[in-house]
Amino acid sequence: RIATRYDRCAHTFFSAICIAAAVIFWL
Repeated sequence: RIATRYDRCAHTFFSAICIAAAVIFWL
């Protein structure tokens, strides 16, 4: 499956969004 590499990238991107959302929320 090619989805394995995509899932890893998507997971990292999603984690970055969550962190950014948390920072914006606390600001």
